[in-house]
Amino acid sequence: MKKYVKNILIFLINPLFKDKKFFYVNPLYLGTLSNLIYLMAINQKVTLILDTKEMLKKNSNINKKIFLIAYEKINKKKFNSLENYFYYIFFRLVQYHEKYRIFFVKAFNHNDPNIFKNLYNYDKISFDFKEKIKDEDLLNLIKKEILIFHCRDPKFKKNISNDDMSYHNYRNENLSIYENAISRFNYNDKYELVRFGSIGENKCKKPNIFDYTFSNIRNETNDIHLIKNCKVYIGTPSGPDILALNYQKPIVYINWIHLPNLFTFQKNIVVIFKKIYNRNSKEFISFQNLLNKNYFLNDKKTPVGLYDTSKQYENSELDLIHNTDEEIYNAVYEMINFIDGKFKFNSDLQNKFRKIYYKNNNNLINKNFFVSEYFIKKNLDLFE
Repeated sequence: MKKYVKNILIFLINPLFKDKKFFYVNPLYLGTLSNLIYLMAINQKVTLILDTKEMLKKNSNINKKIFLIAYEKINKKKFNSLENYFYYIFFRLVQYHEKYRIFFVKAFNHNDPNIFKNLYNYDKISFDFKEKIKDEDLLNLIKKEILIFHCRDPKFKKNISNDDMSYHNYRNENLSIYENAISRFNYNDKYELVRFGSIGENKCKKPNIFDYTFSNIRNETNDIHLIKNCKVYIGTPSGPDILALNYQKPIVYINWIHLPNLFTFQKNIVVIFKKIYNRNSKEFISFQNLLNKNYFLNDKKTPVGLYDTSKQYENSELDLIHNTDEEIYNAVYEMINFIDGKFKFNSDLQNKFRKIYYKNNNNLINKNFFVSEYFIKKNLDLFE
């Protein structure tokens, strides 16, 4: 009966959307903003649908505001909750029907060289924020140059979803390592060091780091202001980095795991990778192998460089090794000095990475996309 009613509804609604193209987004996940940035880059005419259930919830921990900005920019009108709900119902009715896929556009895909090509020279701010800062505490905070870092931990996923998200635990990081690295940049009181995020497992212990996550000024509006006004964003690919990417901010990527999926199209990037230790062979897996989409171990369907569950690493007896505080400090130091015009990356060292990347990947590398020199020198054998 349920299926019968559903088919009748689809039949009645279908003619209304004959000439439309849609893209659905769940605002729970800030990382989905990358899809909307790409749609803007290619000038795709599309009607954006925001998940109605999440938009109705009173959840200050997710950033609905940036998606409302995107809605207005893409749909070229103010958010219409009734219209959005109507489109959302249509999406839910047809999302698993093959013949209705023509109504929905495809967006960001890591394995599509054309997507990277379109983003390669795209340096615009896709979704800007025109509101003035009204918060006096935030105004005082941004008087200095801000170094923002975000440490991924399991608390956010636990708070926003009732599902078991532990399969993603392999992506989590160690806050104390970040603190030890970032706290070293407070020389001459030049920088404001800020821990970013809406939810955290633990509070920062270093007194020279402002823990915005646990502060009374943390809200959706200030999230956007902080990213928009920072000098450098530091963290793993975990959602907030896409907000920094939207604002074309210099980004230092820490603990990057999936090497084939690097944002090599983006300028002003410095990256360091998590290393993967093979307990069976008693050695680290080379970055050449992690880039190789034909390098398999226990899981014969997924290459090691694209494992996306904790179980896959466990089954293949692999340990993920966090970047050290020295690796993080030097990566950030290189970025700061690069954008200040005081440091040039060595092309011979960069070519050690570019050579193995291009051997395994057709995506372009921006001329201002770099792997940290300190990290390369420390791990030269893994770039062979």
